[in-house]
Amino acid sequence: MKLHEFEDGHFRAIFAASYFQAPAGRERPSKSQWNTLKKRLKRRDRTIFVFREYGEIDCEKAEISERRETCFFLDFGFLPD
Repeated sequence: MKLHEFEDGHFRAIFAASYFQAPAGRERPSKSQWNTLKKRLKRRDRTIFVFREYGEIDCEKAEISERRETCFFLDFGFLPD
């Protein structure tokens, strides 16, 4: 897993595809799995704001692995107090 911080104060979490258990016959997580991840994040900290930006990214470009694997990313930030 890797975390990038952007100048505007939001973050991008990049993680291996193995975090999700893909449904039978699918290589990518379902929309339901993404929504469950977002809900779990919000339960941990109510000030987390999850952006609509999420999806697939190359692990090699994200500097997670030297192999060409699929990783996923999720952008989020924190609401002001």
